[in-house]
Amino acid sequence: MQFLGDSLMGQYAYGMKPIMRDLHLDFQAAGGPGCAILSGVTSYDPARREFCRTARDHALEQTSHNTLPIVFTQLWRLYDDAAIDVDTPAAGALPPVKGAYNMLRLALRPTIEALVAQGHRVLLVGAQVDPGCPIDQPRLLPGPLPHAPQPPCPVTSRGEADQSVAPIDRILAGIRDSWPDRVALLRPVDYFCNAECPVTKDGLWLYTSRIHLSLAGSDYMVSRTRDALLAFLREASAQQHAQLRGG
Repeated sequence: MQFLGDSLMGQYAYGMKPIMRDLHLDFQAAGGPGCAILSGVTSYDPARREFCRTARDHALEQTSHNTLPIVFTQLWRLYDDAAIDVDTPAAGALPPVKGAYNMLRLALRPTIEALVAQGHRVLLVGAQVDPGCPIDQPRLLPGPLPHAPQPPCPVTSRGEADQSVAPIDRILAGIRDSWPDRVALLRPVDYFCNAECPVTKDGLWLYTSRIHLSLAGSDYMVSRTRDALLAFLREASAQQHAQLRGG
């Protein structure tokens, strides 16, 4: 099993450990925090450009040496047209607009095309649900002195969450539809939310920030997606065995 992407890899790798243990699977991770692991993509931020370029090249090189199933998870909303550059002529004509994801679309297709050609089966994890307010992590922790708790976040409905993640999830769905036998899409909003999208559950915070799930959040997310994850892993394993028999 291979996890590919940015720092969101960690929350899924942690949550999926019981599933991988049950299936007797090991895993490796490739990528870098805050980095778009996509062909030809560099960051507009000069302070992070070289770090992310190195992380990208190392990760894509690592995947080229195996055919392991890949769980590809990124904080996709971080990589809008104002945050990344893509070294293609088509991307050069695009303006750096915040909240637009045309460059992401251009870079994602050749990235997935290469992974599929290498023999990988890919699970794209869609846009993560935003908790809707800043999380003051120190206030979530016990302390030697009493302190004010983290104020509750406003309630986000399933409809609001769907609308928020739609621009990215539509791009990912288009990629899935191009390789339906090799690429699957898991949309967190379909599992994380019921009528509303929780930020706390049974007194535990499911987030540590606007970006990351807590350990409780990771357990919550993976427990609700367990059947979908098992289906992906079993199908990927069956395809690998079929390829070995055919070879």
